Amino acid sequence: MRVGDIIALILLIIGVVAIIGGPMYYKSQAKEENVIEIRAKQWMFVPNKIVVKKGEKVTLRFTSDDVAHGLYIAAFGINEIVEPGKWKEVTFVPNKTGTFEIRCNIYCGEPYPNSGLGHWIMRAVLVVTD
Repeated sequence: MRVGDIIALILLIIGVVAIIGGPMYYKSQAKEENVIEIRAKQWMFVPNKIVVKKGEKVTLRFTSDDVAHGLYIAAFGINEIVEPGKWKEVTFVPNKTGTFEIRCNIYCGEPYPNSGLGHWIMRAVLVVTD
């Protein structure tokens, strides 16, 4: 696969995510109960950016639309696996501010063999503010 083909494929994936990905951003509003639903599908999380406040309890409800996916946030010790159509919940209180990577830590495939795409680019961010 040529470099130009890889770049075109990446741009196509970004365009598809932007068009059909649904809400791509979540910002915490509620103070009492903060439940955030995250959908995983090859090769994205929706939303792909979550903003919460330090010290406020957060529950992440996580599901998969297609294959088994992982929800891994190393900074907060979160490491969950969910099968397609099932839901998992994890509740935690963010104790530090910053931008933290969310990634799938269960191999979920690639659109083209040995392309370095797909699972390897499946990322989102958790932003914790004061």
